[in-house]
Amino acid sequence: MRVALVICILLGLSGISFGQEEGSDPRIYFFNPSHLKSSIRQEVGMSIGTHWTKSPMRNIYTSVDDGVAYPEPVFSRAIGILAGTYEPRLRLIEYKSNASISLDIPLTLSFSLVDVLSGSRYKYSAEPLTEQELASNIFSKERDGILGICHAEAGALLSVNIGQGSTIENTKMVGWTLSAGYNLVRGPLFMNFIENYDRADYKKYLGWGTPVARVGIHAEMVVVYYMLGIAPTRVNYQTGSTFDVQTEMTNTYNRLSLSFRLGR
Repeated sequence: MRVALVICILLGLSGISFGQEEGSDPRIYFFNPSHLKSSIRQEVGMSIGTHWTKSPMRNIYTSVDDGVAYPEPVFSRAIGILAGTYEPRLRLIEYKSNASISLDIPLTLSFSLVDVLSGSRYKYSAEPLTEQELASNIFSKERDGILGICHAEAGALLSVNIGQGSTIENTKMVGWTLSAGYNLVRGPLFMNFIENYDRADYKKYLGWGTPVARVGIHAEMVVVYYMLGIAPTRVNYQTGSTFDVQTEMTNTYNRLSLSFRLGR
């Protein structure tokens, strides 16, 4: 239903009819595997210090002060230092040389700092609590160092493309892309071997996914993208002596990147 709505919006903006004028080429072209080369656009991209992602709430960190337990939401987080992306873009529908709808698959590898933190940036430890710790009113433990480094991402985005880069025939100088989809994150790829953290203890924190939206501006061979998370996440709040579970909009992804087109 959403795909159909996007197609209708694109057609409406472009003033398209589905018919074929007599003696002319069809206005709308659908993906044909026999013309695969002309239906794929490839890009490579990078970002430096403008990339971070956070998982939905994974657990609760409980701190104790004067005998009172205070819960805090726990998230997996990755702060990107240097990231590289390869992205094939498959044109599913094209309108003449003016516009298209594509399936974009950004694949990213990032040198990043990956950790599991509470809202107050406690380094949450997933190591099992002992009976003695529980008897001493210790409900959560804290780590000394970061969990690990590097993470990988794989996304699938449905995009509306207008102007430059929308089709292989388009020769305009400028174009734009508006996308929505889902992005998977896996990290850390390398655990902190100095602290000797056990990957098995953190299995549930090492991967997550989030809905995302993206806007791109094309100029010649260069594209500037901004992608952000659009997912709500459940967070536990304490109201007096009770817990009130609410849903709030939390930005789970941010990335400003520069990409370069390979071919047309």
